[in-house]
Amino acid sequence: MAYTHERFSAGKCNFMYDPGVGNYYAALNSDQWDSPLNCGRCIEVSSENSTSSVTVFIVDECADCGDEGLGLSPLVYKQLTHSDSPQSIKWKFVDCPVSGNIEYCANRLSNSSWLAVQPANSVTGVASMKIDNQSANVVDSGYYFLLNGGSNINMSAVVIELTSLSGETITEILSLTPGNCTGGTSNFGAQQENEANADFNTLKSGEDDYKVGKVTPPDDSDPISTRSDASSGSSLLFVIPVLLVVVGGVVIAYCIRRRKKLAQSMDDNKPVAGSFDTLSSPLRTKDTIVKI
Repeated sequence: MAYTHERFSAGKCNFMYDPGVGNYYAALNSDQWDSPLNCGRCIEVSSENSTSSVTVFIVDECADCGDEGLGLSPLVYKQLTHSDSPQSIKWKFVDCPVSGNIEYCANRLSNSSWLAVQPANSVTGVASMKIDNQSANVVDSGYYFLLNGGSNINMSAVVIELTSLSGETITEILSLTPGNCTGGTSNFGAQQENEANADFNTLKSGEDDYKVGKVTPPDDSDPISTRSDASSGSSLLFVIPVLLVVVGGVVIAYCIRRRKKLAQSMDDNKPVAGSFDTLSSPLRTKDTIVKI
């Protein structure tokens, strides 16, 4: 898939903090989307014509992708295949090659009784969050964990407990400012999963739970930036030990321009609809979607 949007924050995840992704991003199929809980996770993609791989950040949902499909930027496709012919590919979830600690970003409308926090720059996926010892719910309209119980939260000393997909827990006491990100004091540890990228004969044979597919080149003439064009955090050198997940597909090209609107309903204790469009911007995309 050639999937292009104008900036990192324009995907459905509505990221407030950019770890230097540049054009190294992906959209995940709806079946594996799992609400926004896969936002900020990383995927390593490989092709049959290369022993190298590329790691991309999940920033959006690909509602038009088939089962286990991915949407890839044109840069990633070209870097992987070096070819104008269909290619076999595989992908898997990996640890993110980020530097520094987890960032905790407060939605711009947050206050002492309505607090929405977005974790970013995490090594691995986030399973849950507690705010002031209360479970916060992830909202569908953006990657935020929301505490909306009318609590009198001390915004200068918010206790946040973050749990990773592997069960690791981090607890921070942070001063949060609406519309800004605050750095924590730590990050999750690397999962140190087994490397699985050496032999495409395994891919082609369908062994070890690989699912075999083909992709064809995207028909996309939009300019793309190289890794050096990414922001200062973009020293994301993407060779990581990993756990295999999946997949390949057949590319079908078409263009879409759309505006993503928020679907989160609000009760009287919440700010008006649109609270989670802080940095989401109207999502203007040109998509070439993988179909499996």
